[in-house]
Amino acid sequence: MNRLFGAKKEEPQRPPEPPKELPKPVDLTAQAQKMDAKVKDLNDNITQIDKEIAKYYQDIKNAKTKTQQNYLKQRLVMVIKRKKMLQQQMDNYMGQQMTLDQIAFTKDNIQNTLDMGRAMKEATTMQKEMMKGVNIDELEDIRDEMEEMTYQTNEINEMLNRNWGMEVNEAEIEQELRDLDSEYFVQQLNAGDQQKNEVPSYLSELAKNKQTN
Repeated sequence: MNRLFGAKKEEPQRPPEPPKELPKPVDLTAQAQKMDAKVKDLNDNITQIDKEIAKYYQDIKNAKTKTQQNYLKQRLVMVIKRKKMLQQQMDNYMGQQMTLDQIAFTKDNIQNTLDMGRAMKEATTMQKEMMKGVNIDELEDIRDEMEEMTYQTNEINEMLNRNWGMEVNEAEIEQELRDLDSEYFVQQLNAGDQQKNEVPSYLSELAKNKQTN
């Protein structure tokens, strides 16, 4: 069969393509610094042009001939056009700089979000590992034991503070109180009789003085 139709030629294998290199990320900080330098240079040039405009304006006022005045006016117009061109370019740079600032701000926000998500994931994983060592049933048993010990401690304290062999009879206590009230009343009466029989101190002193005289 191969003699009639001939053998199929094998296509040569192509060498594998080298991996494509990813473009390096743009350094936004360096780009912003470069843009700042360009804006500063443009601002310095505009300041210098303002000085030239002021000089041409003064020269036009002091020009003695019409021809000289027209020449200075043409030069002034060229300088003004150059100033406007530089101002437009500076406006473009400032717009680009604002765009870079916005990109950097967005990049920082994304990076902060990624960092926060990574930190939350790590914290959750750590907490799960820590919770594996927590036995809720054991904690409940410990709590029950603590409550039981507290109850037993209260019973012991109550037992130690109990007055052994001393039964209280409320009727006897009331009778003792009545007796105490009667004794106190009698003492008050006796004290009053003694005060009546005693001679006042000032009368005894007068009697003594009469005897001496």
